Amino acid sequence: MVSEIKNYLHRKVQETKKLSTGLSPKASTAPVDPYVGVIHRLDKPVRGVMVYAKNLKAAAHLSRQVQEGKLEKIYQVSRTTVRNAVKMLVQEGLVEVRQGSGTRVLNHKAIQNYNKVTSVTESLMKKGYRVTTSDMMIDIISADKQLADELEIPEGTSVARIQRLQLADEEPVTLMENYIEYAKVPGIEAYENQFVALYQFLEEKFGLQIDETRDRISAKSATFMEAQVLKTEPKDALLVVHRVTYWQNRPVSIDHVRIIGSKYEVEISGKGRSK
Repeated sequence: MVSEIKNYLHRKVQETKKLSTGLSPKASTAPVDPYVGVIHRLDKPVRGVMVYAKNLKAAAHLSRQVQEGKLEKIYQVSRTTVRNAVKMLVQEGLVEVRQGSGTRVLNHKAIQNYNKVTSVTESLMKKGYRVTTSDMMIDIISADKQLADELEIPEGTSVARIQRLQLADEEPVTLMENYIEYAKVPGIEAYENQFVALYQFLEEKFGLQIDETRDRISAKSATFMEAQVLKTEPKDALLVVHRVTYWQNRPVSIDHVRIIGSKYEVEISGKGRSK
């Protein structure tokens, strides 16, 4: 960048001489290397405005302004507005401010509050991710004993199985399998790839309102196949959630979710000592 600026300044000097004398500069004239001093880059560390000095005196003066905190870039907002915006980002867990080292962007994990009825998809959306479904398959299967017990239905009952891969900002984040008694969601297979948030879809299309959940949370290492689908590495940590959802004390769905551990957290509050 410095060499490009020097070349530009040299050309400008030559053009100025030509305009003032009407003659081309003599070939024998030794070119004078223009002075360019690198002072500071605003908006560090990614990109922004570079500040250069044209001579040694200007370089010394500008360097002193930078050291004394007097050199600023004007964003057409007050310092109070900037401070309040940073404070809000800190409260949202998006950045942290450290004395002497500035402001740092934190890992953008989604946090699901397990003290309220919400889904992984809704938690990702609340955190600001753009959630989409990459692939979805809905088929009808017969309930085996485990499904029948958890859904409190006879073994062999028809169950809708929803399998999908969800993306957050175009990056794979979770594999989901949902099982719902087919009688509660007749014709759901016709809506394949037509919804993202399952709970919201069940409320709007079938009138099923989830008002209670029971979760078992564990961790596992990603298998080779899981890693390929989620675009992570085999043996990377996955958060596994096995959930039974309820409406009016009756099971609605069985949810089996595998989430990339580095992109998700759960939040649980406790009250009262259990002995």
